[in-house]
Amino acid sequence: MQEIPFHIREKIMSYEPIEMDGLVFYPILVRELTHCRTAQPAIDFLQQSLPVRYLSMPILSAYYAMDFENEQNGKPASGLFYRALLFLVLSLRYRIGEPLEDRLSAFASCIKVSTQDPTDLKAIEFELGEETKRITPIQFQRYRPFLAAQNGIELVSEDANPELVEAERDIAEQNGPELEGDPQTMISSVAAFSNVDEVEIYEWPILKLKRRKEAWERAFGFLLYGFAECNGAKFKGGNPVPSLFYNRARRESNSLISMDSFTKGQQVSVSPGGIPPGTGTDQTNP
Repeated sequence: MQEIPFHIREKIMSYEPIEMDGLVFYPILVRELTHCRTAQPAIDFLQQSLPVRYLSMPILSAYYAMDFENEQNGKPASGLFYRALLFLVLSLRYRIGEPLEDRLSAFASCIKVSTQDPTDLKAIEFELGEETKRITPIQFQRYRPFLAAQNGIELVSEDANPELVEAERDIAEQNGPELEGDPQTMISSVAAFSNVDEVEIYEWPILKLKRRKEAWERAFGFLLYGFAECNGAKFKGGNPVPSLFYNRARRESNSLISMDSFTKGQQVSVSPGGIPPGTGTDQTNP
């Protein structure tokens, strides 16, 4: 949350709505968790992984231009633009109580683009109460960090290497167990451990559910890894859950391995020129 002002961080930590530019952004509730997961890729998408043409654009403009051009060229749209609109619909609680399809259709009905360039998105205009509101791509760029934090979504640094990020995600997916990912199962588990009814949790902010889930995971992990250590178990890099109350600081990327691991423990001799012998390079000539 480094880019988020302190007064906004305070509201996020206490699950309060955030007012900005005449708009009110609410924490998305657990009852709309499935819709939030559908929209999330538009929020945590790594812009550095886009084609070069879109890198200098605000991310909402990039989504719109990319999907517009794909459709014009007969290619499937990424869907990122409409996922971004869906996230705004949920966060603004726009026309709450109506079917989601109607809410999204009404919100997306007035998109302003440049008269000279139909791929150049200028703003999204929508009716909120008796007023006409608008969100420009520049504004969305500014809202994105606190919208993510408000709903428990972690953003990757803008300086991150897209290839390393993708590699780390692949490694986590390969090393992790296969889970169904049914949110109802998670909600029921948190309800049981927290001694509350599922119906009550549906009215929690998603961020509150995420924090409660992580607290239980940390508690059980602390006990299990602690017992294992008492019985002589050793963990590469140390105990994964050394504290009951704090997460362990992340020290290095999982996508990077040591040279020793890469060579499976074998010593590699490197010539003065930096070329390991036996690589096929002709070294007979000086």
